[in-house]
Amino acid sequence: MSCANHRLHTGRCLCIHSSLQFIDLAIQSLLLNHGLLPCPLSLMPESPPPGLVKTLNGIEKVRNVLRSIFRSKYRRSIREVVICVGPNPHRVNHAYKVPISICDADDSHDENCGSPCSELSDVEKRRINRQLFLVLF
Repeated sequence: MSCANHRLHTGRCLCIHSSLQFIDLAIQSLLLNHGLLPCPLSLMPESPPPGLVKTLNGIEKVRNVLRSIFRSKYRRSIREVVICVGPNPHRVNHAYKVPISICDADDSHDENCGSPCSELSDVEKRRINRQLFLVLF
């Protein structure tokens, strides 16, 4: 991932599934960094404060759209995801580009990923979150 000319390393080749998880972690880190969320989504209470409901609904819509795109038959066409942060979609204050390069193992097909591919482990997620924190703060 590139963020203001910073490179984050996952330590392995990412498949389409782990790339989506990587994007999700980046979005959550950026939302926290820019003060749009008071805490990580995983720590959000069951009934969030009323002023946060609209924001959380918007975040969930974005996550669902990304999930559907990354699972579509066009997933191999994805080259980059740009995360824009601003007061509204027409006034972007910050744009973060995340290049997507899908691992192409010999046994990888359009229907499924190859054998070295897997979702991010908890250890990998923590490492990525730590790198995002250091880059963004």
